[in-house]
Amino acid sequence: SAEWLPRRPTTRDRDVGTRVGAAELRGIRSLPWAYLVLILLLAAEWLVRRRLALM
Repeated sequence: SAEWLPRRPTTRDRDVGTRVGAAELRGIRSLPWAYLVLILLLAAEWLVRRRLALM
């Protein structure tokens, strides 16, 4: 069928430059408060397990 035949990629003028590039996105690793939340959640889990004697 026709969809299996290779063809040249085409672009339209409005498609170029409308998406955000990977360099413009901020990942979770660039947010310092995310590390603090993670450490607090791990500490809370450890305390709960310790109180319930699950360790």
